Formats: sequence, structure tokens, C-alpha cells
Amino acid sequence: MNLLNKLGFSRWGSSDATKDNMKEMDKGKKSAKKEFGFTDKYGRKENEKRIFNLIILDESGSMGSIRNEALNGANLTINAIKKAQEENSEDNQMLCFVTFDTRTDNDSVRVIIDCEKIQDVKEITSSQYKPYGMTPLLDAIGMSVTSLQKLVKECDNVLVTVITDGLEN
Repeated sequence: MNLLNKLGFSRWGSSDATKDNMKEMDKGKKSAKKEFGFTDKYGRKENEKRIFNLIILDESGSMGSIRNEALNGANLTINAIKKAQEENSEDNQMLCFVTFDTRTDNDSVRVIIDCEKIQDVKEITSSQYKPYGMTPLLDAIGMSVTSLQKLVKECDNVLVTVITDGLEN
């Protein structure tokens, strides 16, 4: 079930019969669906402030024509975060990087980088980014922000970058 359905919106309408049909369709998917989320791999020092950088990259088929530009833009963003960390060593820059498309029901939003310290992050490669499928943009944003919210403390900052061509939205 996608985020819009969870929030009570549906492109299929709002009748009870439609909702019942959607629930039945979702029952079959739930057993195979794997859990989406970020992990907190690093112990936090007392009063440690982190800056979470969440990059959400559209990997749908329409991005194929601008694949190199999207990949370069993502890597430029990663390098800018690295530079900011170098210039402000007291910062604790973290990177969470996801891609999204409708490749499969189980894997429409994929974690590429799971909240890593920015100094440990390597650039995204073409083998990690292969545009295909449709565009579940709202699912990607909702799932990513909800998962990241579990790791963020009151003193932290969160920056979200969405890279998409805007098609199919």
C-alpha cells in the first residue's frame, strides 16, 4: 500500500467496496514486502548534534535521458556535503541516499547509502543508478522522512534534496 492510501487518499475513489478491494490486493503483497528504513550505526556522544542529508533520487524510466546529469548532480551534492564537513570539523554530517521507481512492489524505494558519516561515503556509480519503471515520488519522500524521523534528535538538522525530472507526477 502506498503512502497516499495510508493517509486515506486513493486514485481509485473512496467507496467502501474500492477500499475493501485495495485491502485484499495489499494482503498478498504484505507477506513479501521487506522492511524499509535507515539504521543508526554510530553511537551518539552526549549532546552530539548531527546534520542529516537525505538525498532522494528519481530512478524512473523517464530519467534515462538525463541519467548522467542526475548522477553528476547527486555526486556534486555529496561532494558539497563533504566539503562542508571539512570546513566545519565540529559538524557531524550524515548521508542517507535513496532511489525510487516501480521496479518491483517490494523494492520501489531502495536505500543506497544508509545514514553513513559523510567522510566514509563514495560517489554513486552508474551500476547503482539504473533508471527504470514509474515514479512513486510521494512514497519515496514519505517512507524516507518517516524512517529518518526515528533517528533525528531535537538538536539535529535535516536537509532533504529531491532529484527528479518531474515527469509522471
